[in-house]
Amino acid sequence: MQLINSIQNKRQHLLFITAFLLLFTKLWQGHFEGDESCYATLAREVLRSGDWLVLHHPYYAEWHNFYEHPPLNMLLIALSFKIFGVSDHAARIPSAFLAFCTIALTFQVGKKLQDEDYGYIAAFILLTTQYYLDRARAVFLDVPFGFFILLAFYCLVLASKNRNSVWSFLSGVAASLAFLLKGVPAIAALALAGISFLFSGSWERFWRLSALYVAGLGLILVPWTVAQLACDQGRFFDWYFIRQVGSSMAGRGHVPESTTATIASYFFYVQKLLLQVMVPWFIFAVLGSCSVIQSVKKEGGRERLLILVAALFFIVGFSAVKFRQTSYILPALPYLSLLAAEFFFRWRKEFILWANRLVLLLLVLVVIAGLLTPISFSSKKNNPMQAFLPSIQAYTAPGDSILAFSDDAYAMRHMISWYLDRPHRMCDSEEMFFTKLGQDGYEAAILKISGNHLPNQVRPVAQSGQHYLYLKNLTFLLIKEPLLKSIRPRGE
Repeated sequence: MQLINSIQNKRQHLLFITAFLLLFTKLWQGHFEGDESCYATLAREVLRSGDWLVLHHPYYAEWHNFYEHPPLNMLLIALSFKIFGVSDHAARIPSAFLAFCTIALTFQVGKKLQDEDYGYIAAFILLTTQYYLDRARAVFLDVPFGFFILLAFYCLVLASKNRNSVWSFLSGVAASLAFLLKGVPAIAALALAGISFLFSGSWERFWRLSALYVAGLGLILVPWTVAQLACDQGRFFDWYFIRQVGSSMAGRGHVPESTTATIASYFFYVQKLLLQVMVPWFIFAVLGSCSVIQSVKKEGGRERLLILVAALFFIVGFSAVKFRQTSYILPALPYLSLLAAEFFFRWRKEFILWANRLVLLLLVLVVIAGLLTPISFSSKKNNPMQAFLPSIQAYTAPGDSILAFSDDAYAMRHMISWYLDRPHRMCDSEEMFFTKLGQDGYEAAILKISGNHLPNQVRPVAQSGQHYLYLKNLTFLLIKEPLLKSIRPRGE
């Protein structure tokens, strides 16, 4: 019993230690995907160019000035590179760190809205959401974006609870950072602020809080906007709002992951939350929503109603966009965790006792698995193109261009940019690849095929999974099998 009581007193410390280890242990494992390698390449180019205002892609002419997304996420990764060196591991640190901060902030929001037990349950639920942890250990926009939105929300709660208007200003600053990280979806922060201020009790306070919020919002956002208007003839706004936001609203020419634009497709994120993203907690978040609605007339009920409003903003808002991607819903998870905590709060003593034991078990398992076993903490295998890097460096000059073909040209392009750091030419077909393979200007070539049949026109010098490496100085010498084996990566 003394041990249980000690854990009870130190529960949040154990929770945060476990969260830190789950997020950072073996963070170097697993390869980048297309978007991850793109963001890492852009961040590396920030250090090379010294330009912290406009992002640049070194090998993709159309993205020489990159305007697909606002720059903050890549700037955070560049800062991590500057501190820890350029690596996969360093690129993941900002997302993992902000995920840890999100779990801690979820605890603080719950503590402020209700009490410490409420915050602990919510933080525990977010910590045990496996999909959230997996995406937090990757280089994506959604988890960092969710942190800044939650930070803006927390400041709104403090402005309401403490009756201190300065928190409204700080909420605006946090919202501006959310805009600089992902752009248009940060409108959710503005909508939450407006609703929160309507609950302030008087029109005088409403206008004062609104004015301070707008001042905080403009503190960073206005200078950055002016700078973008002056740079490249304001091309960022045309590119981002028309090509990125506009095409996403229209579905980007196709509807990923969901099949048809039927009524059922608008429940895409609800289905994902229920069956994949927030298993098993989402159903309890729905039940907790009923408790929140019932508590509106009670003390603190209006502030807790904002939790439900925030979750609905993201679920309904992203459902209205034709381009749907599972990870987009991640910013809603802290609020859904708070709603689930609302449901379990009536049995908080029993739930917390069970949660304490599970957190302690997780802590022990993470330490053992991280220090004493080769168990991977990543759901991804190593990138196959990393195996080619020694051979390419040995047989080509640093500036030599690479010829490539893959059924996923986007992922191939950005993984070559990040892992091989070379100029390259993407082919439209296998026929085009083999036609250009023997031409001047390409000292190395990489082919990825989805099937098991490799065309016999030209012999590769190395294979890694479904990727094949061709080197001009070796491929056309009709090399013998022993040399092929000597270059072939280990384990293949």
